[in-house]
Amino acid sequence: YGAEAARKSYEIAEQLAVETDDFPQLLKARFGLETYHFTHGDFARAREVVQRCHAMASHAYRGIDDGTDEGTRTRLTLLLAQANQLEGSVLFHQGLFHESLSGFDRVLELCAKVDIKNRSMVQDPAVVCLCYKAWYAWKGGHADEALTLAEDAVALAQRVGHSFTIGLAVAFNACIHLFRREYPQCVKCAERCIEICEEPGFCIWLAWAKTLRGRALSEQATTRAEGIEELIEGLRMWDASGASITRAFTLTLLAEAYEALARLCLATGQLDEARGWLEKGLDAATAASDRLRLSALERARCEWELARGDLAQAERALESAARSL
Repeated sequence: YGAEAARKSYEIAEQLAVETDDFPQLLKARFGLETYHFTHGDFARAREVVQRCHAMASHAYRGIDDGTDEGTRTRLTLLLAQANQLEGSVLFHQGLFHESLSGFDRVLELCAKVDIKNRSMVQDPAVVCLCYKAWYAWKGGHADEALTLAEDAVALAQRVGHSFTIGLAVAFNACIHLFRREYPQCVKCAERCIEICEEPGFCIWLAWAKTLRGRALSEQATTRAEGIEELIEGLRMWDASGASITRAFTLTLLAEAYEALARLCLATGQLDEARGWLEKGLDAATAASDRLRLSALERARCEWELARGDLAQAERALESAARSL
């Protein structure tokens, strides 16, 4: 997605499609360019590209009539579905949830018109939309609905039968389990995603699965260090892919794990070790701009200062915790 070589390839493909007047390939090339900008967190540029694609796909779809052959009907329907899905994903990350959900529902409607055996796409748009709807349900406080939608996404991905789509759905399922603090289920899903993605080299979902597995493992005292090591490995893999989207989320997971380790060391009187983990956690939370986690870590630092008997520094840490909120 985010590699510079991918961007150059999409630009060449776009030029060739223009020269040969190949409308489907032109849209696919521009979808690739949109995804490149999206994974780099350039939502304004991504939205600009995909809105043009959406307009083109909508115009072509409106041209379908009784004389349109089945193959062309299927291609145009799926192109419009993909345009809606990509635009909805951008809107979702921009916080425009109502608009994005409306687009996702349109995708599900369009995909339902195409026999599943003809959905020969690397990343099935209906599965992606179910994953985002699951994420939104969680954000809205509907934990059970989120899990149901995530499991529906996995079931649909398995019916579609594309490894990349299955890896994507299983990764989102692991994420929902992590949100629900169902750590063994998160580990199980993440390990399945790693198994699916490792051999074909689906680096994006492999990296995300490793960060999720690492975070879940970090909740257990016996696997905490292993979990943090894997979380860092996943973050490095994510960075190596060229993507930057959701990096702050991963850094927040890392900060949470460091905080847990610091508190464990505090509880057992290992003050030097606690200080090291606190510093790492504060660095990760600062990089993620996660004010809530910064506040929690400053409160932990307050406890550390109290354990050392430095009341003045403890008070400063508590004041810093309050300012972070």
